[in-house]
Amino acid sequence: MAENVNYALHYQRWHRPDEAYFREWHRLGGRSLTRLVGKDKSARILDIGCGFGLSVYSLRASGYMQVSGVDIDAHQIGVARSLGLPCTQVSGTTEEAFYAALAGSVDVVLMFDLLEHIPKERQIAFLRRVRSLLNSGGFVVLRVPNALGPCALYQRYVDHTHYCSFTIESLDFVLMNSGFAPAQILKQREFTLRPLRKLPWLLVRYALLLFTRAIWRAAYVGELGRPGFSFRLTRDLLVRAQLVVTTGQ
Repeated sequence: MAENVNYALHYQRWHRPDEAYFREWHRLGGRSLTRLVGKDKSARILDIGCGFGLSVYSLRASGYMQVSGVDIDAHQIGVARSLGLPCTQVSGTTEEAFYAALAGSVDVVLMFDLLEHIPKERQIAFLRRVRSLLNSGGFVVLRVPNALGPCALYQRYVDHTHYCSFTIESLDFVLMNSGFAPAQILKQREFTLRPLRKLPWLLVRYALLLFTRAIWRAAYVGELGRPGFSFRLTRDLLVRAQLVVTTGQ
């Protein structure tokens, strides 16, 4: 993403930059991040592409005090810093030093909705840099657009700065060539908890979701046979990838 672009103009379509919204986001779903990062609240966690800092805020509110964020967009980092969050802006001239200073010291790297913003020819090199941040027991949690879902085209093109979407096979390709084990697919919440008055609408959405995905799966099975039964049809792929420690490391 170009460094002189104000990405916050796009991001604020879905997330408000005020603290009241951050508290509500944490209450309605942000607390589930603890399931992704583990129970060790002393873990050093880095959210790369942190945006406004929502995940940093929520994890800190859950008791993880060694969590920080980094992003290249100054406008989004400005929101995070206005809320007192430990988030850093980097640029093409400063990111090398930033990552070098953290080499081998991070337990968990979060990369939500980030990899698709990196040109394909640079993705493996970027993930190798991420790998260098992790200690021997570290892992990365990624979320990327799912190329197989019914909304795949929307997820791919809703953002002008997206370069691609992924299947689990293509995601494994970049991960394994970057020094990570194959991805472990994680379960994700697809509906945010809402006030009870909206429960009927959520039930309608859920019924439609089951119906449309059944049709989508039938199409994949018809085209590709048995593998189609196991495809994830969620809008995104949420995965954990463990660091592969080579002999002598």
